[in-house]
Parts: sequence; structure tokens; C-alpha cells
Amino acid sequence: MLRRLGLAAAACAVLAGGAMAQTVTITPDEARAGLRQALALRQYAVADQLAQAILRRLPDDFAAHAARAEVALQQGNGGQARDSARQASALARSPGERFEASILRARVAEQAGGALGPMTAMFWTRRAAQQAPHVAYRSAAVGELRRLRAESRLQLNLGITLTPSSNVNNGTRETHVELPGWGGLAWVLSPQSRALSGWIAEGSVSGRYRLAETDVSARYLRFAVVQRKVRLSGESRQQLADWRAAQIAAGNTPPADPNYDFAAVEAGVQQMMLLGKAQVGLGATVGHNWFGGRDLSDYLRLDAQAERALSPDLALFGTLLGERQWRDGGTGVDTLSVQAGVVQRLARGGKLRLALGARRTAAASVDTRHDALSARMGWEPAAPVAGLRLETSVGVERRSYDASLLAPTGRSDLRLDAGVSVTFQALDYMGFAPTVDLRASRYRSNVKLYDGRDLGISLGFRSVF
Repeated sequence: MLRRLGLAAAACAVLAGGAMAQTVTITPDEARAGLRQALALRQYAVADQLAQAILRRLPDDFAAHAARAEVALQQGNGGQARDSARQASALARSPGERFEASILRARVAEQAGGALGPMTAMFWTRRAAQQAPHVAYRSAAVGELRRLRAESRLQLNLGITLTPSSNVNNGTRETHVELPGWGGLAWVLSPQSRALSGWIAEGSVSGRYRLAETDVSARYLRFAVVQRKVRLSGESRQQLADWRAAQIAAGNTPPADPNYDFAAVEAGVQQMMLLGKAQVGLGATVGHNWFGGRDLSDYLRLDAQAERALSPDLALFGTLLGERQWRDGGTGVDTLSVQAGVVQRLARGGKLRLALGARRTAAASVDTRHDALSARMGWEPAAPVAGLRLETSVGVERRSYDASLLAPTGRSDLRLDAGVSVTFQALDYMGFAPTVDLRASRYRSNVKLYDGRDLGISLGFRSVF
């Protein structure tokens, strides 16, 4: 038998359309219906009285706590709104209630969450999309997430990958190199110079914070942190151990075991502008990186990019980048690169991307100084295939180096690579889906020391909305 609730006469008068106030008793379901009606009519004082009346008899009522959060939010009481929304979230049982509670917590975070409110709101909106009882509810949550992302001053990107690789050190597949002009004299390569297999784990955080914005421009502070850890396979560790033992037995002092870990931090500013029909960006970044646990370089990078749509299905883009590195030991490396290309939407909705690039690197070291030309093509189908989102790419790069001891007439490298990225969209959780990236690369050179290949599979996650 349903318990009955005594309600304030004023509340009943409002809900009855202004009839003479009188005390009545109604069931909890009737009270909840009145609660919804009061909220729809924006009669927040009435809704609060109804909610409190329900909670006096039913302290764990989801609808009443959710209504109190809504009322507190409308009245500017952020603390009460957070507490009531948190209680409603804990009491939600059905898919519909869990969806409603997550959307409510997102709204409370956005309006009363302080500096981190927008980021917290995005988390709860993603949770609402995960808990949506119907595809239409999920679409609504995704639309709300995109609105929050567009309006938020702070945007963050998180990346985590785990990659087994046949060549974690970018080594050669050769065991020795002949010295030109030395009558066939060969230089035996240590295992540290040869391709070593193992695992690469990488984590990154990047983002930007909007400093100012007008109708035609925006200025951002941007930043990034990267940490890459490399662990050699048992086979590679054994190769190094055997080589070290042989060197010690021969009376030599071998170098320490290699460390291929890498880390970098950087920060900069970016100015985005609309110039006619083109979107143009200008940026400057300073950073520092480490390799093998030691300082590698400081750097300053200037960049410019532009994109213009020629039609709904065709767009042109271009980038220009200049970088100055101050490496440990005082040596400097200057790089200037340019790239231009086109993005074409295909008849069936797929996307084709073509790009051509050129780069010049100036440095004191002959092994670093070079010129390069590159071409890359990427293709992405319009829709997922069997729940899988596919992206493919192929690239080629030709590098030319000056004459050196190993290449008296100059060194020439050809680098080929191909990759397929697969996103398992049907397995997403809160909008994050697992990814598998398959890649293969081949390096050919007229100096055998720089011949190599690499096969790798990267496991990670990406946002699907």
C-alpha cells in the first residue's frame, strides 16, 4: 500500500492552476508527477517543497534529489546543487535514471564547477553517452559534448600507446660495413648499432588554452608533455650481454648498456585567423627534450599553416616550419620544412589526402646535415566497416647527404612506410575506443650501415566523438 504525503497548501494551489489553497494528500507517484510539472513550469519554490516533502518520507528517492539539484542550480546555490546531484547519481538504478543523473552532474559542473568545471562536465557527458538507454539519448549526449568542447577555453588530448617493434633503436640489419677504398676492410658492427627488438610504451598530454577570441581570430597557449619508455626483448638483451662478455674477454671496455628512453616538454602560443576564405595559423614553441636519461636539446620552433576550402568536397592546405635546436655540447641544428597538399572527399563519402613536402637540415655533423623530398597519401572510408573505422597511409622520402668517410660520393637514403589504423568503435567506453595501428617501414641506402626495416603494432585508445 502506497504511503501518502502531506503537502503544503500553497504548492497544491499553484499546481491546481490557482484554486483556493487547501491541504491534500497524494501518493508518491502523484507527487513525482507534480514535481515534474513544477519544474517544467519553472515553479522552483513549489518543486523544492514537493521534493522535500517526498524526502521526508522517502530519503532515498532519486527524483526528489535530482529535482533539488535542479532547483539549487537555478537559484545559484552551487554547493547544494553538487550535493543533491551527487546523491541522485548514487541512487540512480535504471538506465534512464543513470543517464539523467550524469547529464545533471554535467550541468552542475559546467555552471558551478569553477575553473575545472568544463572538463568535469565533459567527463559526465561522456558517461551519459555510455549510459544512454536509447540511441537518441546517446546522440543528444554526443551533441552536448561537442558543444562543451567548442565552448571550453581548455582542451586536452591524452595519448597512451604500447608498441612491440622489431627495431626499437632504428638500427641496421647489417652485421658489418665495408670501408670504401680500404681494400675490402670491414667494420664489424656492435649489437647496439644493429636492429634490436623490444617494446615501446608512450604516454602524452597535449592541449591548448584559449587566451582571447573574436569573430575572426583566436589566440591560444599550447603545451605538450611526452614520455617514451623502451624495453628490449630477451633476445636483444642476450645479444648485448654476449657481446659485452666477448669485449671484456678481449681486454676491451664496452660502453654501458643502451638507454633509448625519450621525453620532451614544450609550450608556446598560437594565433588563428580567418583571412578571406582561408584559415591561417601562426605559432611559436619552445621546448626541451631528453634521450637516454640525458639532456638532448633545447629548441625553438616557428610554424605557419593555412587551409582553404575550394568546394564542399575539396580543400587545400599548406604548412611551413622552421626549427632551431641547441644540442648538448653546444652544436646547433637548423631545420626548414614545407608541405602542401589536398584533401578530397570522394563520391561515396570517403576521404583522400595527398601531400608533398621538402626539408633542409643544416648542421655541423655530416650525418645530420641533409635535404629531403617526401610524398604521402592517406585514405579513409566514409563509414566503419563491420564496426571498424579504418585509416590507411603510405609514404616515401628521399634524403641526400654530403660526402663522408662511408660515402665518398655522398649518401642517398630512400625511406618507404605504410600503415593501417583500426579503431574498434563498437567497443568504445565513454567514447574511447581501442585502436590497433599496423605499420611497416623500409630504409634503403647506398651505405649499408643505414639499411633497415621495422615492423610494429601499436595498441592504444582514441576518442570516437
